[in-house]
Amino acid sequence: MAKTHSKQPDAASKRTHEAIDKLKTYYELGKRAVKLSNSTAGTYARGVINQLVEETGENKATVNKCKQFAEMYSPAEFNELCKLRRPNGKPIGWGHVTKLLTVPQEDKKLRVKLQMQAAKQGWTARRLEEQIQGNYESESSGMGRRWNLPTSKQQALRQISQRSQQWLRWYEGLENAKGISVTDLPADVQKQLKAVVREIRKLDAATQ
Repeated sequence: MAKTHSKQPDAASKRTHEAIDKLKTYYELGKRAVKLSNSTAGTYARGVINQLVEETGENKATVNKCKQFAEMYSPAEFNELCKLRRPNGKPIGWGHVTKLLTVPQEDKKLRVKLQMQAAKQGWTARRLEEQIQGNYESESSGMGRRWNLPTSKQQALRQISQRSQQWLRWYEGLENAKGISVTDLPADVQKQLKAVVREIRKLDAATQ
């Protein structure tokens, strides 16, 4: 029995290190993507992502998120993120990070607040996503929070990508919803919705 108890902390520690190592790997990949993109231009810059996909074996969406991760978190901010722990001792994982990346850069204070709350209260990635959405919606008025307009081309492209990804996640959620799904909608609506999704995916890809 003594051996069983002694192994449990080791296993938990191993999982923690693996989660942190994954964040570090993705952050470094993101920094490399940013560096390569900044050293090229036009169509060559867009080819950087494809190059990294081939080299790492990660899919394009993940490499793009890694790039966004490095753009939105400074090294110091990344280190602070890695220090956070949930009540069960686990760190903030990559699933949480992908949700935090949907918070616009101009709302950095909100992002920091949410990641700290996620750690303190032990939120799952899904719970964090709901909390983020709640900050940009008003149930009482039905009106969304006014987004800050971009002040540069890079910021505009980033916001377009963020909004596109948010919409696509909503659509994916609707496809798998228990109460009502895409197939429950009128045929004409389904057709138009799928067409919109295809165009939004193209739009998101064009911003990379």
